[in-house]
Amino acid sequence: MESTPVVYLLVPLGLSYGREVMRGVREYTKANCLWQLAVAEPIAATLRTLRKEKPDGIIAMLTSAALEKAARELRVPTVNVSSWCKGVLPRAVPDNEAIGRMAAEHFVSRGFRNFAFAGMSQLLFSQQRQQGFVRALREAGWGCHEIPEGGDARCIRSFPKPLGVFACNDVRARQVISGCMKAKACVPEDVAVLGVDNDETLCELSEVPLSSIDPASRRVGFEAAALLDRLMQGKTLEQKWMIVPPAGLVVRASSDVLAVSDCEVANAMRYMQAHACDPMRVEDMMGVLRVSRRTLEKRFRTTFGRTLHDEIRRLQFEKARQLLCDTDLKIPQVARKCGFRDPKRFTTLFRQEFGSPPTAFRRDSRGIALPIIA
Repeated sequence: MESTPVVYLLVPLGLSYGREVMRGVREYTKANCLWQLAVAEPIAATLRTLRKEKPDGIIAMLTSAALEKAARELRVPTVNVSSWCKGVLPRAVPDNEAIGRMAAEHFVSRGFRNFAFAGMSQLLFSQQRQQGFVRALREAGWGCHEIPEGGDARCIRSFPKPLGVFACNDVRARQVISGCMKAKACVPEDVAVLGVDNDETLCELSEVPLSSIDPASRRVGFEAAALLDRLMQGKTLEQKWMIVPPAGLVVRASSDVLAVSDCEVANAMRYMQAHACDPMRVEDMMGVLRVSRRTLEKRFRTTFGRTLHDEIRRLQFEKARQLLCDTDLKIPQVARKCGFRDPKRFTTLFRQEFGSPPTAFRRDSRGIALPIIA
């Protein structure tokens, strides 16, 4: 009788990223294979211990070249779930450039024109998120300042405001908020701050509740387990790196603001944010604004670079993405909650916007819907 394969999961359970990766691994094993999972911290001492135990496979957050080298020397199938540094082992990691692009789109959609990035300069994931952020801003016609580690308060005092600051993770974002307090800059009125990881404990306990991008950590774990399963079966990997797109952005008080000086444009945006999913048309809000539609359309396009109708659609699809990722509502229910009377039209428009229908988007965002068949 064959024994159950033993797989070590080396992730820091003190980080939400590690805990969510672990959940994703468990979801894969429930659907696809039977492994005995052992959990430990991803440190050199753990890897030395595994020289004697010789597990059947390893999924690990290997954050340095030394740790990856130690893991490779074990000569067992291993998948890395860290993008802290470069390496050669197979990986399942967040799409860091897409995370940076999502951050840029968030600030630009709220009318910001001044931007800064707060990173950890030596870490690969921080560099990649900065690249995505800066590239997206450049494409929109904007530049970006940089806040070096240790220079938060000084930079915040000197940079033009209102300022949108994207930090490489939630820990760094909380440092920026502390820097704002020292610089006597109001969050989010003077400086809006956005992090990554959506660590609910860190985000909610911040001086100002922190907005954060969800990097789809659970799906990272699921995809890492799928890669490891193939390696343990001796199969060839079609691709050694699985890049997982972010699941979405959770808006909290730290970036819940409009950086718009035009009062009527700001009022229109607030109205659409409140009523875009009612459903509504542009005509529905004109009665509460003191400006003609033609004038508003022109001023809105000048401010945001898109039409009022485009903004309503953007808000509807933003809500749709959140419902597909976070709930089990059926597609017709999602359509109605997002302001679409016709589920078929909703599906058609959603496919045009995201390149896949809502059912496929939900499956891909969770990474847990169906067993993987080789």
